[in-house]
Amino acid sequence: MKKILPILLLTAFGTTMAGDDFERLDTNHDGYLDSAEAAAMPALKDAFAVLDRDHDGRLSPAEYAAAMPAPQRPATAEPDQPER
Repeated sequence: MKKILPILLLTAFGTTMAGDDFERLDTNHDGYLDSAEAAAMPALKDAFAVLDRDHDGRLSPAEYAAAMPAPQRPATAEPDQPER
């Protein structure tokens, strides 16, 4: 479920949720998302209990970020090696 959850959230929101989204959802600006704040996004509300790894009733930025897919980085080419 841990591997599937980020994909489900990404699909539900249609885009990767970034720190800006966390700040936007954190309406009381306490640095955490509680269940009422998470309810603004149904998929986040539905996954809240799974994402709340320490079971304190709120999502820390780290718990939130852990559920998000890692950003895709473009592949870099190997630097040209000088001919010998």
